Amino acid sequence: MSGFTSIKVDSEFAEQVRQDAAAAHRSIAGQLMYWAKIGKAFDEAVPVAKARLAAAVEGTLDADTFSPQEVSEFEALLSGESKELAEIEAGQGDYSYPKVVLYEVLRDLVTKLVAFRSEDIASEEARPIPNAAVIARLDDEVFELRRELSQVQVDDLGAIVSLIQRYQLEIEQREANAVKHV
Repeated sequence: MSGFTSIKVDSEFAEQVRQDAAAAHRSIAGQLMYWAKIGKAFDEAVPVAKARLAAAVEGTLDADTFSPQEVSEFEALLSGESKELAEIEAGQGDYSYPKVVLYEVLRDLVTKLVAFRSEDIASEEARPIPNAAVIARLDDEVFELRRELSQVQVDDLGAIVSLIQRYQLEIEQREANAVKHV
């Protein structure tokens, strides 16, 4: 049975959802589902005590109280060097849901990069004398992004993590430069 359910969130959080949804070219519901899927995958993949982690995120527990093992497990997961990620890479255990979520994260990053390139193309085309070489280079970059994504398999965790790290770095740099120019 399919249907919809309304939920209440505070207005500050709702505004953040709207902004992030617009930046990622998603609907508000799509952005919430995206975050929920990542959170669920994280809960399933991280051996750290979930209640302690949730309390730290909510601000009711000081993260300085984490044991060294909790800190290292959390940092290892974020850096892509965790035992759990190694097991996923080796195909051990049933990790299909986290793999799919990571693949979807990669797809969202590629979508964001393609949107950036499209904005750059539109800006160049709007110039009094557009530079055809710049437009061609940007078109080639869009093609390459889509080609790379099409060649990645959902179960190729190494490639997915590598591309996520590379693309995320580019997005962070682009967003930092955008803030400097505002």
